[in-house]
Amino acid sequence: MSLGLIIEGIPLTGKSTLLRGLEKSRNLQELSSSKLIYHEELTQRVLEKDYNKGFLDKTSHINFLMDITTHLEKQAKLLNRRGFADDHLVFILERFHITHAAYYPYISLTDISPIDDILASLNTKIVLLTVNRDNFRNRLRERQNTKFIHYIKRYGSDIETILDHYMKSQEHYIDLVSQSRLDVEIIDSNLYSPKKVLEKTLAFWLQA
Repeated sequence: MSLGLIIEGIPLTGKSTLLRGLEKSRNLQELSSSKLIYHEELTQRVLEKDYNKGFLDKTSHINFLMDITTHLEKQAKLLNRRGFADDHLVFILERFHITHAAYYPYISLTDISPIDDILASLNTKIVLLTVNRDNFRNRLRERQNTKFIHYIKRYGSDIETILDHYMKSQEHYIDLVSQSRLDVEIIDSNLYSPKKVLEKTLAFWLQA
């Protein structure tokens, strides 16, 4: 009685563009009247200030992820009890447990396994968007003099060191999703237009 999608990937892979496309998609509008969409501001960025100040620990962090997960589980169960076949829960999470395991050094795959299990029971899938080094470099150049460029300088004083960091991070994402219980589709954003990425995502997500 539920259908979930998690959009994962390093920055500049097109996650937010994909999410905006899904929100406007007729396919999504027709799925159910009960939808929950969590943008990355709610699933990850809301923690950044506390993390940067050293205020977060593993327990509070995992509890944050579990609170969102159990809320989804509760809503799905409530809708199921109503007994209406066409009123199931549809939800999308932009960056979630895989991002947290990839981004925060004190969170391991074992820590997020209970969350992965619940998401699997809620019929959730993962789309991981990827980008190659050259295109990532080009996308960075398009964002010169932005807050994002200032933010990523924490990962290196020159562009190639920053690229090393993100390419290594992307490999970590790929390894993590390969160990998830959820069905996963890896989409190379170098190869497809945003429209085609949206089409491929919908085809994967909505297939039986």
